[in-house]
Amino acid sequence: DLMTPEGKFEVAKRVSDALLSGAQYDNIAAARQFIKGIVGRTINPGTAEAKEADEAIEVGVVMAARSIVDERNSPEETYNKLVDLYDRQPSLNVRTSESIAQQAYSTPAPLAYIASQLAGIDKKTTVYEPTAGNGMLLIGANSKNVTANELNPTRFEMLKRVEEGAKLTNDNAMGITGPKNVDAVIANPPFGSVGETFKISDTYSTKQIDHAISLEALDSLKENGRSEEHTSELQ
Repeated sequence: DLMTPEGKFEVAKRVSDALLSGAQYDNIAAARQFIKGIVGRTINPGTAEAKEADEAIEVGVVMAARSIVDERNSPEETYNKLVDLYDRQPSLNVRTSESIAQQAYSTPAPLAYIASQLAGIDKKTTVYEPTAGNGMLLIGANSKNVTANELNPTRFEMLKRVEEGAKLTNDNAMGITGPKNVDAVIANPPFGSVGETFKISDTYSTKQIDHAISLEALDSLKENGRSEEHTSELQ
């Protein structure tokens, strides 16, 4: 059942397995047709079930990307395999009123891998991700070394399953206290002015939500730690 976290995650695993076996979906309709074969009914566009199917596809892509990174090939080969994965997945640019309001943009797998490499993330790295979504930016990390937050409750349910063993919270990134002394901070925060003014320090404030979340998250870094912010404005 796509309308339950358990059912949606099971569909996501099937999508992941198919992608890792070389499946290609030229468009979202083709991917939904694949899911029809799993759930036994047509996924009609514009329905709540279609929204959940699209989310399951995205989670499946995250899981497939993680499996590719876990093969531990050279960075060049890993990147090329992630590009191939990206080329075979359907476009996931359908927005809902909720995702628009929360500025929820997903990071493509190849860019997520580059960002994690720039942040020096490997299986031994302790990582904080304040706006984790379905976990794409964490594909290079060991879940047991991850602390992450996600505001959206349905994505949080998937994040719990993708990042099993991680320390997770379901809250506003500006309303939580992050961990201390992590090796790396990585994020793709919502961006733009939200009308609210965020006080970062006695001398600096901003209305830009991505600036506020990123600067707040940097407090979690240890001395000489590394950070990488991906902004969807650059996609």
